Amino acid sequence: MYYNSAYGTGILGYANFVLSYRSLLFHLVASDLRSRFRRTYLGIIWALIIPLSFASALTFLLAGVFNQPWQDMVLFIYTGTILWDFFSGSINRGADSFSESAVYIKQNRLPIIIFPIRTVISAFVYFLISLIGFVFIALIAKPEIITFYWLYLPVFIVFILFLCSAIAVFCAFINTKMRDFQNVTGVILQFLVFLSPIFIVKEVYLNPKVLWFSSINPVFALCNLLRDPLLYAHAPALHDMLVVSIWGTMFWIISIILAKTIDNKIVYYI
Repeated sequence: MYYNSAYGTGILGYANFVLSYRSLLFHLVASDLRSRFRRTYLGIIWALIIPLSFASALTFLLAGVFNQPWQDMVLFIYTGTILWDFFSGSINRGADSFSESAVYIKQNRLPIIIFPIRTVISAFVYFLISLIGFVFIALIAKPEIITFYWLYLPVFIVFILFLCSAIAVFCAFINTKMRDFQNVTGVILQFLVFLSPIFIVKEVYLNPKVLWFSSINPVFALCNLLRDPLLYAHAPALHDMLVVSIWGTMFWIISIILAKTIDNKIVYYI
């Protein structure tokens, strides 16, 4: 794992080395956002239109199936949509981030984990923009859910950034050496989207036959961390924070081991 010893030794030294490239990181994030909306008439407004149109269509279909008021269903699906876009987008783009940034990696000695982290921050900015749409929907459909519990939103943000960054770095290292891994990631994400309350009401996943998986599913926990304060006026549950923390810590440990093992060799695989 390459880093400049002037920043210290060990993990803290590497963290300081990464932070010294924060200007490059922010430049890459800004470049991602510009390219995403380049030559579009509506620009960032698409970050509101796309999840809203998707949530509206699914609400029309599922509100009757699950016997839910449309006001509850559209808020439920909208939050699930923007959460899933954040989670899956971070992982999918993170897996390919070293290959996409081959020019930088081959020409400079820098902390390469900034490239998968860049994809997470880009997805996070897009999530924040989409979250504005949620506020407007809440004001129109169900203004009574706007409570001081919304102040717990930063808790969700901290935990999803922690988890997504860890998984994105992990996937970047593995996928660069084994290109089939991105397809494996796609299969896993397909399973998770149907085994988590992204679009289907939470009660379905509390069935005793699948409850064991729901209790350890990090996406299930993230859904709770987002929706409990925003939709149900509850503080985030300790169990959900613990589940995300365990998965995030596990992926960070593996990512650090991979960084120490193949960081200096990654240039040969891209």
